[in-house]
Amino acid sequence: MKNKKVKILIFCLVGVLVCAGITVAAITAVNDITLKNIEKTRIKLESEVVVEPIKLDENYVHYFEQYGIAYDGSMKVDKDYTSYATVGFINNDNSRTLFAFASDVNYKSDGKFVPIDIRVKNTTQTEQQEKGYVYSVAGNNVDTLFNKVFDSQKGIIIADKDLSFEVLAPKGSAGKATYEVRKNFIDMDRAMIGYSDVAAEGTSTYFYPSNLGVNCEIVCSEKASHKLSFDLLVNTQGVKVRQEPGGYWIIYESNKKGWETILGVIQMPIIKDAEGNFIRTNDIKLHKKPDGKYAVKLLLDKNADLAGATVYLAFEIRKGNQPDNALYSGLPNLKHAYLKNHVVIGQSEDLGIGRLMMLFGVESDYLFSEDMITSVDFFIYNLTPNDTMTVTAYRALEEWCSLVGNWNCNYKIGDSVSTAKAGESVIKLDITDEFKFWCGDGNGDIENYGLQLRADETDNNHLILFSGDNTLFSNYTKIVFNKKAEEEKQN
Repeated sequence: MKNKKVKILIFCLVGVLVCAGITVAAITAVNDITLKNIEKTRIKLESEVVVEPIKLDENYVHYFEQYGIAYDGSMKVDKDYTSYATVGFINNDNSRTLFAFASDVNYKSDGKFVPIDIRVKNTTQTEQQEKGYVYSVAGNNVDTLFNKVFDSQKGIIIADKDLSFEVLAPKGSAGKATYEVRKNFIDMDRAMIGYSDVAAEGTSTYFYPSNLGVNCEIVCSEKASHKLSFDLLVNTQGVKVRQEPGGYWIIYESNKKGWETILGVIQMPIIKDAEGNFIRTNDIKLHKKPDGKYAVKLLLDKNADLAGATVYLAFEIRKGNQPDNALYSGLPNLKHAYLKNHVVIGQSEDLGIGRLMMLFGVESDYLFSEDMITSVDFFIYNLTPNDTMTVTAYRALEEWCSLVGNWNCNYKIGDSVSTAKAGESVIKLDITDEFKFWCGDGNGDIENYGLQLRADETDNNHLILFSGDNTLFSNYTKIVFNKKAEEEKQN
């Protein structure tokens, strides 16, 4: 009897193993068929793609075009005032104009600073072409490559020396590349690579390079779902992803002591509907799939009318930025919001009263003295112009932290230093006197705690401003100054 039970047990075990083997074999066979179908679709779509030959204007410089800075080629760059995030010029009267941006506008090539060129160009490397990557960024230390076909196997590569990841379509979706120049989210002409029906049915998705990676804009029809999706393949080993309290996601690595380094950022989506209204109450979620990729789910506001709407988000490589931090009375304990690419100031139902802390450091970087300064203006992008509102800058009176600072810190501020109407897309604040105060005698001894920006804080009046490393428009400071007499003599 005992032997009979053993035989039955062995028979059952063999049966389970055989069934398991059949199941694994069946899954493998299905996967093989799926991959073959994906490859078959890819080959078909690749044959239909017309790669546009692109001829770039050699005299184009991105930060002049994007920021409306007058430049006719006669102004000479002053290399002493040029860095990753600054560009200095010698004016006709031998004075200087310095533009200090909130994020990088230059990168180093052969030991020299050269302008980041975020236009699209044809890929020239044979290895990339053989893999189907036919377009790339014109000039940057963040590489971006755009494939002929956007599917679950190949898509948009974003990489620098520390991080490489690829944005892909979810399985079952595929679109062929089209090159076109069109208005972007803030109505600037940009060359983009478009793919149809890849984020969801009824959408056209456009990607284009930024100084930090790639901007993505999804144009929706009445068929579009409020749940759009991509896949994300992180090629760099040992990195992790996490959603921060600010709502954005970070790609980061940790050392043995637990210190974290942020390598990449995925920003939360913003919707611009067909009427031009902006909806920021959206979310984004990532989860890891069995195949090692991350599913990226865009959870859009259910009340948003997506017919004719555009959804904007950004995939970024992390670089140094001009520190800023949002403070919200409705989220008084909020921390780690400093990498979010927009901020709400004024009063809103969900956030309460919103204010923006900003820190400047260029005056100490170049040891300006107040007698050198002619004028200083700060420019910040306003996504929601409103003629009835004003923005006021106040002097910050104490040290603050862009990482963990929040409303409950109750930072002290002084008198207002500048006020401007909020009726234009770019708000200009004259901060000449405040900047001179920061400069002092040019020894860098003055404690500069920056500014706090406020808007009208009643009746649900609020503005959406770009902050920090926003890749659509980098806020900047324009400084007109004269070099010190001794410096002029040396030169």
